[in-house]
Amino acid sequence: MIAEEFIHGRPLAVETFMQGGRALMTCIKDKDFVDGSFVVRRLRTAELPSATHRRIEATVERLCRALGIVNGPSNFDVVLGADGRERVIEANARLGGDGVPRLLAAAYGVNVVRALIALALGEPFGGQLAPARTAHAALELIGSPLTVEGQLVRWEGVTDARNTPGITDIELYAKPGDLVRPHDRSGHKIGLLVAAGPSAADASAALERAGALIRPVIQPNPEAK
Repeated sequence: MIAEEFIHGRPLAVETFMQGGRALMTCIKDKDFVDGSFVVRRLRTAELPSATHRRIEATVERLCRALGIVNGPSNFDVVLGADGRERVIEANARLGGDGVPRLLAAAYGVNVVRALIALALGEPFGGQLAPARTAHAALELIGSPLTVEGQLVRWEGVTDARNTPGITDIELYAKPGDLVRPHDRSGHKIGLLVAAGPSAADASAALERAGALIRPVIQPNPEAK
């Protein structure tokens, strides 16, 4: 049996890219989950007091060095407690998943995928991580609204969603005829939306508007229970 403390607080995800033992780029994001689960539904750049942001950035930088991550990406799950202290609950020496590179591109104009490829090839990579802008971004992972398996019939509202002001990216993973499972795990997402704006609230509002327009029409499988 393994017993661990349950940490109450604000769930955060932190992306960083190290160069020469220092964090060249760091992004702290708020996380929202699919109801009743720990499956990520939304991510958005976090608005935090500058002192809190600097402290979390310093924490993950020290942790990277302790883990031997001198050059390259890493991502962390962090809980910011009611006492103001951050607790790191997961560390990964890789790029963030769930469309995070697209969120970083929307917010800062950086390309972490190209930076990682350049690093792997032994080429300079810092230029890919120089911010071209300072904005906020939000991302929504689209999943089936059903609690049973089904077949995707069609997507509705995609064009209108793409034309929503603030939307920077829409990607659909499922096509008509594909099997669609309930959104009870990360691998069951069927698309994503990305939005950018001058504040996290602006980006989230654009995401809400686009999310209200786009809809997967799914036919439940007859044998599904």
